[in-house]
Amino acid sequence: MVVKKVEAPPDQLDWRECSECQRLAPPRSWHCKVCKVCVLKRDHHCLYTGCCIGHRNHRFFMGFIFYLFVGSVYALVYNSIYMWIIQGHIYCNWLTILKLTCPMLLLVTGSFWVNMYLLFYSLNVLALAYGVLLLGYHVPIVLRGGVSADRTKESKQKYDRGVYENLKSVLGDRMHIAWLSPLIRSELPDDGYHWSPSKNRKD
Repeated sequence: MVVKKVEAPPDQLDWRECSECQRLAPPRSWHCKVCKVCVLKRDHHCLYTGCCIGHRNHRFFMGFIFYLFVGSVYALVYNSIYMWIIQGHIYCNWLTILKLTCPMLLLVTGSFWVNMYLLFYSLNVLALAYGVLLLGYHVPIVLRGGVSADRTKESKQKYDRGVYENLKSVLGDRMHIAWLSPLIRSELPDDGYHWSPSKNRKD
């Protein structure tokens, strides 16, 4: 089988040929080996959502991890009130601390229901830590107009148009309310195919 060299039209000179698809791919698109397709402004392939996070659904992914964080904080506050104040006579002891730091002890000591609350509390703490980790990683990338696939310092700053415009390119024209719910319609200012480098970029 002979594969012909693909040449870009004049209005697509900044496009490149994808070695996997053997087709022209727009700037900032990356090929996903799982989805087997090039994704516009691909950030990463998410194992939790089962799809690639890219130009059209980046906003929804950021909302997902934001509300994961909010929900974890909310649950941890109420779980802490219940365990350490309302049921303090049961949980305020050294054995509880040991069980939280070494969950294997839940299998050998204490009653089933007491241990179930401790297990859910531990999972709650893990969910909060994971939410903080995800936000701490992805928010700075969004604020500088990048994607996770950007590896070099040059590529990280190439499309930085300032915090306001960078947020707008992810959350859309109604970004001031778009973060409240995924049901709020908010058109993206970019089409995902054409990207102009930052004006502040130093060549």
